[in-house]
Amino acid sequence: ATHALDLPPAPPRPYPRLVRPAPALELTDQHGATFDLAARRGRPAIVTFAFAHCAAVCPLVVQDALRARDLVRDLDPVLAIVTLDPWRDPPARLPAIAEHWRLTGDVVVLSGDVARVEAALDAWQVARARDSLTGDVAHPPLVYLIDRQGRIAYAATGDATTIAELLKRL
Repeated sequence: ATHALDLPPAPPRPYPRLVRPAPALELTDQHGATFDLAARRGRPAIVTFAFAHCAAVCPLVVQDALRARDLVRDLDPVLAIVTLDPWRDPPARLPAIAEHWRLTGDVVVLSGDVARVEAALDAWQVARARDSLTGDVAHPPLVYLIDRQGRIAYAATGDATTIAELLKRL
């Protein structure tokens, strides 16, 4: 049984809210289609960043984002996961990545050519450092929550409960 003390605390009430336009996000999804975040305006969105070869932070980030989406299914949030490693996660590998991460419904994993993905990551201000020898990418477990008007409302690094609570505040 889960006790109240076992649950992570809710994010503080005055959680810092950002209100800036979400940058463009147009990349290829695991179905080979072009995903355009702007076309999903009117729905809240979770945008996060991960890569398939990551064995540490990325699986947790992806699972927390999926669980958060499930916790607020009534809000019908978009969930987009952008690769941090377009060198090893090209569009052709996205179907296998989506299957590995158990992405269902309209949850997308996104990639494209290296220049496009890097430009998108820069526009979204995603801090990262790629090790040229191993290909691994050091990065924070960043999750952006986008409101129905297409603005970044929150940047979070929390668990599923925190992400879900912040989505409810949109």
